[in-house]
Amino acid sequence: MATAIVSDSNASLPAEAARGLPVFFAPLEIRIAGRVYTDGVDLAPADFYALLRSGGALPTTSAPTPAAFLDAFRRASATASEAVCVTLSAELSAARASAREAVRLAERELPGFAVTLADSRSAGPAQSLIVLDAARLAASGAPPAAVLERVERRAADTFLMGYLDTLRHLSRSGRVPRLAAWAGGLLNVKPVLHLADGRIRLLERPRSEGKALTRVAAIARERLGGRPARAAVAHAGAPESAEALAERLRASLAVAELFVMELTPAIGAHTGPGLVACALQPADA
Repeated sequence: MATAIVSDSNASLPAEAARGLPVFFAPLEIRIAGRVYTDGVDLAPADFYALLRSGGALPTTSAPTPAAFLDAFRRASATASEAVCVTLSAELSAARASAREAVRLAERELPGFAVTLADSRSAGPAQSLIVLDAARLAASGAPPAAVLERVERRAADTFLMGYLDTLRHLSRSGRVPRLAAWAGGLLNVKPVLHLADGRIRLLERPRSEGKALTRVAAIARERLGGRPARAAVAHAGAPESAEALAERLRASLAVAELFVMELTPAIGAHTGPGLVACALQPADA
């Protein structure tokens, strides 16, 4: 196989979706009360969200280390001659810088194995759709240049939005404006957010979860304009709400493919429990 895909664990791609594809992940790290966990390895999402709901120390995260990316490159080199590394948005994380250092290390350790970096300009379920599409193209035998072009196109046309139970956790991370955080603290408000060009923006402030679900589905329908879509619905400890959103999307969109997934703790550390999000990607492009 000519090309492999490497990404970071923020993509949250379900194992069943990635099975049989040339895709490899470098894990982020989560720190809670002085202890360091490896994302997706020694901290289950359900246990993590239970910890958040119980209060206590706030978690922090770190981008995958260059060593973690280098290990993913080693594994990829056993099955492919080149790799495209699709990272979490550089606006949100140091993952791209860490991957760049790992590429430098790989040039010495893995001579003849070329790695090209690509910024997903997104995160979570949108990143997972971009990675999945690239991995499927790579598995078909496409050369690295074609895979890179597909990643860049998907980074531009994959749309991510969702709503939060509260903006309290996200505002502490510094990733939303203070005014938006204040608005999210109003009684019963479920802020609807949009991630575009690596930046998080507040779209609306519906006053109940039901209204938030309705607005997310309506915005998705408006955004797609009747085109068929691939969709990923993700949640942070809110499986019933995620299934409710998935049902609304199936009822209102021409869904070519849809999967529901639980977000990695590396995302939940910033959003807190209760996030429900969806990513949409045109299926006709």
